[in-house]
Amino acid sequence: MSNQYDLYHDCPLLIPQSADLTCYEGFITVQEDDFKIRIVIPKSGLLSQAKIECDWRLKNILSDCTQIIRQKLEHSKDLSLFIKEFKNLLEESLRTKKSIVHPYAEDIFNVPFEEILSQIDHIQWKNVDNIGDTFTSIRLVKRDIRSRNHYLNIQFSQEQKMLIPVFTTDLPIPFNLPNTRSVQISKFLIKESYNYFCEIIEHCQVFFDIIDEIDKNTWILEPQKPSRACKERRFCLGKNASIHVTLNPYYPSTIPHCRLIGADYYITPLKEKLDNNSHLWDEKELLLTNLQRVLDISIPSPTNTLKEDLITPCGICYGYRLNGALPDKVCDYSLCGKQFHSSCLIEWLKTLPSSHTSFSIIHGQCPYCKKPLSVELNFK
Repeated sequence: MSNQYDLYHDCPLLIPQSADLTCYEGFITVQEDDFKIRIVIPKSGLLSQAKIECDWRLKNILSDCTQIIRQKLEHSKDLSLFIKEFKNLLEESLRTKKSIVHPYAEDIFNVPFEEILSQIDHIQWKNVDNIGDTFTSIRLVKRDIRSRNHYLNIQFSQEQKMLIPVFTTDLPIPFNLPNTRSVQISKFLIKESYNYFCEIIEHCQVFFDIIDEIDKNTWILEPQKPSRACKERRFCLGKNASIHVTLNPYYPSTIPHCRLIGADYYITPLKEKLDNNSHLWDEKELLLTNLQRVLDISIPSPTNTLKEDLITPCGICYGYRLNGALPDKVCDYSLCGKQFHSSCLIEWLKTLPSSHTSFSIIHGQCPYCKKPLSVELNFK
């Protein structure tokens, strides 16, 4: 009863829709604004399996928080505690997006060519990394508190006597160009865009720290040329075993989305530890420290291992990359452990009379140890 009282106290507009208290519908109030929400709890009573529906505004605000919400559902003892966590997350998301998204939201303005030099004076020439020979492009640079350089590229296309700017950055979150209708709608201010760029960089400092830690201390498999704009990394965990992590740049300290890749005999125990030890994750520590504690392993680094000891080429084409793809299928027999490109393995299995296909999966034998091996025909 006390839980129900706490729930009513925190969300008086969230009304039970059933006698068994498995369905709630109404509004959550944050920052003097009401957001419509519906929560359905299964008959089992497991909050981790609850279904949440919300209006389009709430979906937009929490678009990058799906995994975080699921984690909070799994770790909350009851609905009232989850609602408190949910409201805190919503309030933080509102505050974050207000600090990043510029208040002006109209289309890009045209820029008179002769104004560019005077505008650059306002941001100081030391922050200009490069200017194209004909002033069709400008690259601005910002050095953050850890001496990392970040670049804002402005490409101008000319139409008659006007210039139209197009922006590209090395940031992990969208650069939504701010406009200046409250000042002069006939001008686009480079200074204002540079300041906006600097705001995003400041917000992303923890994300950059985590990405740099991964790049420096692991054997990166993908992407081939990792950049700070990329939210994903795949790195080695052991011989022919790896993990693919996707970070949330708005909440980089939370548990990332993880996909373990490798033979079942090696990966299955790690999956179980990832599921069972998620409570050990400490958001105050960096990602690799947390992963090693949760998975109970030591992640190999360039300082103590050779890359050749961890990864081997495809056992069929003898190449490492095939059309940019890495070997992604490993023989599950522990004494074999050969790895293959899925496309190579499919073509190999198709040539064997003993192979057969069932539900878009082709089954056959490993080319080396002859143990059973299967691969999806519609692999990604």
